[in-house]
Amino acid sequence: LIAWFLLWICLPITIFSSAFLFYESNIVKEEIRHYADKQISSLAAQMDWYFRSVQHISKNYYNDAFINSLVDPGHLRDRLTFLEDQMNLLSMKKVNNYTLEDTVLQVTVITWNGEIYGTNLYRRTFDAEQMRETQWYRQLVKNPWEILWIQDEFLSDLICDDKQSQVFNIWALKSPTTYAPIGFLIVDFSLEDLTRQFDGYFDAQELFAVQDMYGKTLFCSNEARLAEVDAVLHGRAGELEEESVLTSPKYYHVGAETQHGRWSISLFTTQRAALNRYDSFIGFFLLAFTLYISLLVVLLLLVSNQIVPPIQSLTATIRLAQSGNMEARANIPSRDEIGELASAYNGLLDEINRLMDNI
Repeated sequence: LIAWFLLWICLPITIFSSAFLFYESNIVKEEIRHYADKQISSLAAQMDWYFRSVQHISKNYYNDAFINSLVDPGHLRDRLTFLEDQMNLLSMKKVNNYTLEDTVLQVTVITWNGEIYGTNLYRRTFDAEQMRETQWYRQLVKNPWEILWIQDEFLSDLICDDKQSQVFNIWALKSPTTYAPIGFLIVDFSLEDLTRQFDGYFDAQELFAVQDMYGKTLFCSNEARLAEVDAVLHGRAGELEEESVLTSPKYYHVGAETQHGRWSISLFTTQRAALNRYDSFIGFFLLAFTLYISLLVVLLLLVSNQIVPPIQSLTATIRLAQSGNMEARANIPSRDEIGELASAYNGLLDEINRLMDNI
């Protein structure tokens, strides 16, 4: 029974444990890499969908004749016309915002001379010279066909909203004859609306960061770790303290770039976060092994009840005979080997008694 127990319990434990250790040592790293690549691809696709949706709305504004008329040098600039233009912009905003229900998109048109039309609330002070010093202005003057997705201090200061962190989608409005830029179309939305799209996409232990097309880190899922993440993304990891978790080999970093906007997203994931989806596998393994051990114990008890009591009965009969009680008999009705042994022993006692009577 001991050998049988060792064979059917210790051997499976050894096999299952070896297989499980092999899985952890040889496959876990590959699974983490596969998980991280799949996760970052999903995040990039989600962000790209969002940018594509905003760009579709921006394109509607860009191709609209009314928007282009606002930057025309011959457009009337009196107060009554300005109010009518503002009302038209508000009407266009209601029509064009239907595709993104959870996002509030604001539209702004800036003429070449610095006049502003839009659906935001704007500060009174506007410095056209300061605008010409911005990176986005110089970039669009150099290449008017480029579409920018940025955060900009100049445009943020222009809007009377200190609570929101805005993202700006900027288009150059061009002259229909020379195609030279004569104004700018700006569609802005809250960074919070953008990052809300990723709720539930990553584990609480993971770090997720977003960088704009200029490499500026705009968002980190854990603001307390923003400095660490920014240092790693800009190649300054040597500045981090030795105990920084991002310098630990337990973290796996993967990044991707969106097709629209050329923004970069980075994911720092841990082995534990990547293997959370395998908890069910480990639970199933433990459940199956527990059921196996339970069934094996029940089977051992059944086998023991079939073998041990007859042997104990035969042993008791032998001891009684040894003590001189030649009338003792083993009562074992089974037909197995033990039953045959008991029947043969009972026959031996009967023969001894017969011989003693004859003597």
